[in-house]
Amino acid sequence: MEEITFLLRVILGTIFCSAGYHKLRNFEEHILIIEDYKLLPKSWVKKAGSIEIILELISGGLLLIGVYQNIASFIVSGLLLTFCVAISVNLLRGRNEISCGCGGVVGNHQLSWNMVRRNIVLLLSCIWLFNHNNHIGSLEALLTGFPLKEVYGYRFSLLVLNSIGLFLIGMLIQKLNMIQSRTKELLIQDKRR
Repeated sequence: MEEITFLLRVILGTIFCSAGYHKLRNFEEHILIIEDYKLLPKSWVKKAGSIEIILELISGGLLLIGVYQNIASFIVSGLLLTFCVAISVNLLRGRNEISCGCGGVVGNHQLSWNMVRRNIVLLLSCIWLFNHNNHIGSLEALLTGFPLKEVYGYRFSLLVLNSIGLFLIGMLIQKLNMIQSRTKELLIQDKRR
């Protein structure tokens, strides 16, 4: 159970840190994407985008280092619920041509119901984290008296290696999907000629 909790913490932390970092580096583009959703008044968009980035970076960072896991899980849950609602509203309006604006390791794609399903799975992961604290790789556990060997020992090392492996496999799958999509586009263009 602790291993699952650790992996979920790392996965969610990585997703949200990388998304926040991507949005921060591409702030103007991110603001335009939020405007494209047509859910907020223009005067709120920049503030909402800034708050979103701050929450993603803080909650993702907290999950990665294992501090205030419940608070971070709660914040990420709120973000995921917001994303699910925003995507669903636009899909129900027939607006699937806009970018999701996710960024980071999950990339940017056009809106789809698969994104809503993915976010629901991530939301369930947050609920798991909220109900299952662990001490593996948790700075908070170390600061509250757990022995260093228990927090950052052998199990931690194996889990970090597994996390890196899963991340690399995920990136490979993402790149292969991009190649497949691009190949389909090129084949369609070639048939039209």
